[in-house]
Amino acid sequence: MQQAKRAKSGDVPTALLEARVDKGYVLYVSRTAEITAIDMNMFTDMRPNEQSDALDELKKRATVYAIDGEGCLGDNLDGDGQLPQWVLDQFIEKHGLRWWAGSGADFEMLEEANRAAKDIVELALTAPIDSFYGMKHVAVGDETIQKCSARPELYRARGGVLEPGSDGFLARYTVPPSDTEARQTVNSNGLATYTASFSLYCDPFGAELYNVVRVTFTCRVATGEEAFGSGDELAAE
Repeated sequence: MQQAKRAKSGDVPTALLEARVDKGYVLYVSRTAEITAIDMNMFTDMRPNEQSDALDELKKRATVYAIDGEGCLGDNLDGDGQLPQWVLDQFIEKHGLRWWAGSGADFEMLEEANRAAKDIVELALTAPIDSFYGMKHVAVGDETIQKCSARPELYRARGGVLEPGSDGFLARYTVPPSDTEARQTVNSNGLATYTASFSLYCDPFGAELYNVVRVTFTCRVATGEEAFGSGDELAAE
């Protein structure tokens, strides 16, 4: 696992330094997004160079949706449907309309931090995706497919390389099922990590396309000391 980034003293208000920001708990999130199947309808009536551009755009959407490595909660998620309401309310009460990543521990109590990590991951299993990404949960997409009597033919992609199937298509491709709840691991200090995997349909062009993106989302509870170091270390930086 990538080492968590520590805040520097110049990024943290003096009042928080004096309050010893090593107290409490911080949440770190990571999110991978892998294209696992291509809807060949995306390439209809396209020249080879246009097909290449379309595939690049699809890859771009997946790359942008992913979180590069492991980052602080406030740097990577916002209150626009990505946080449970009780977590958002707490952050607003503590930090104002926008909380400042690196401004101190997210939670004072371990039980509360663990609960938040679980709820954040499980919310991601059903929460609508920002329209910028052109993605939607498979359950929503399947409803559209049924209404339109559509049968998108999916072309498997592994490691970014298209893999030949039957006449170039895999008519029997089955979208990997999404988790219905987060998987939990807890270390010897009681710090929990929650992970869930889910599938999304991605349509970069608004053309009723059903490219499949497989996502794994993780939220990890860390101590404030891991995130910021001890108060003495910060004061010396």
